[in-house]
Parts: sequence; C-alpha cells; structure tokens
Amino acid sequence: MEKNNKMQLHAVIVSNKIPFEDARKISKEFIPKNRNFYRETKNSYRFRNHPKQQFDNFYTKKLNKDVSLIYGEHKTISGGGFWDSVSNWLIKNNPLSWMLKSSVETAQQNRLNKNR
Repeated sequence: MEKNNKMQLHAVIVSNKIPFEDARKISKEFIPKNRNFYRETKNSYRFRNHPKQQFDNFYTKKLNKDVSLIYGEHKTISGGGFWDSVSNWLIKNNPLSWMLKSSVETAQQNRLNKNR
C-alpha cells in the first residue's frame, strides 16, 4: 500500500494469543507516543493511535498472522462549521468598525494637540 500525505496510522491490532505485555510492546513500535488507548476484543487487543472520527476510509496492512496495522485516510475539513460562519459574518459586517474609526480619530486628534 502506498502511503500518501493523507494516510495515518489509526490502530494496531495484535492477536490475544500473545500476552498483553508483549502486545503492548509490539504496539509501541508503531505508536511511539505514550498513548494508553486500547481495548480487548474477542480475538485481539486494539491499540488506537487516532480516533476513527478523523478518517474517511480505512485500509488494513497485515504484517503477520498476529499483527495488523489499520491506516486511515484523513477527512478533508471544508470549514463549514458554526464558528466559521460566525467569523465570516464578522469579517463581512465588522460591527466594531465604528469603535475602530472613533479610536483612530481620537488618536489623530491627540497627536495634533500634542504638536501644537
């Protein structure tokens, strides 16, 4: 599998035939940060690197019969959230422009008064 910029490691799955401490060591080879997100399923231990909500598509790379890597393709964020629309409205309408104008005018008048 060719790994592009959008692909990141989502999880490491290790068979529960391997003792938990050994499985954790295997996962640390692929997830070097101190992340303690894991859960035990019926047949495996699943060590998570990033939450699944960050990805659109998932791809599995099976290293051997006991270890699999799950890669995810990062979602593209379009910026259509609530705060994006609020900030766009503020940029367009600029409700504080009167305050900025008055403070600039006041500063200019103060400078003129000091120069007299």
